[in-house]
This record gives sequence, structure tokens and C-alpha cells, in this order.
Amino acid sequence: MSAPLHEPRDYQDAAGALHEILRWIAEPVAGGSRQHLRGVRNRAVALAWTINPDTVGGLSMRQLARRIGVRPSTLTVFTAEVRARFGIRNRYHVHDWRRR
Repeated sequence: MSAPLHEPRDYQDAAGALHEILRWIAEPVAGGSRQHLRGVRNRAVALAWTINPDTVGGLSMRQLARRIGVRPSTLTVFTAEVRARFGIRNRYHVHDWRRR
């Protein structure tokens, strides 16, 4: 009989991380904001782009913001929060002068 591919501990750690990410994405809903769906969308898109821009067609953050109909400065707020909260960076963050 072969060993399991993953130990239960692996899934527990992943589930904990995923829980934190989903809680962050869904926060606007819990806050009762009238714009909650827009906030959820912006957070989900910012997270996907920050993890790997190829997930959203390899677009730059500015191109992505324009594609989804928000100001680049709006999306920047969410991508910065992803970087700060989860410690995730991508190839476009190399040129971020604020990151030192």
C-alpha cells in the first residue's frame, strides 16, 4: 500500500491559510458596505494578480485596473494590502520604490 500524497497536517495548514485569505476577501460583506460586491471583487482580483499576474492574462496592475473599470490607484491599495498582510510579491513589485 502506498503512502498518502499529503499528510493531514499539510491540509490543516493550507486550510488555515485559505481561511485567512477568504476572510480578508469577504470582509466588505461582513462590514455591511453597500459596495460590498465591488470590494470583494477588487480584493479577489488584487490577490490573484499579486500571487501571479499570469492568472489574469499577465497584465500590469495599471492595465488590469483599466480592464475591470477601476482607477489604478484603487487597485494599488488592495495589492499593497495583499503584500503587507500576506507577504506576497510578484515580478511587477520589483520596481516598487516604496519597497525597501
